[in-house]
Amino acid sequence: MIGAGGVATVCAFKIAQNTDVFGELMIASHHKEKCDRLVDAIHAKGYKMDIKTAEVDADSVEQLTELFNSCPPGTYSMEAWDVYKDG
Repeated sequence: MIGAGGVATVCAFKIAQNTDVFGELMIASHHKEKCDRLVDAIHAKGYKMDIKTAEVDADSVEQLTELFNSCPPGTYSMEAWDVYKDG
């Protein structure tokens, strides 16, 4: 996920609550410290998801390419896909 502001915070908490669908999470932002604080807040609420953080300039194609290559997306199980497509 790119961003660690208000909307990203809500999304990150929801992802952390659904470890049956999401196995891990990468949060990247212009200020890595914001990402680290968000991870600390998620873990403080008792969610144990593996969450990595990174600093990235979202206007830099080179930095985004490096970030995307460092954490390729996982694959969905069929059960997770069924939950997604069926709402």
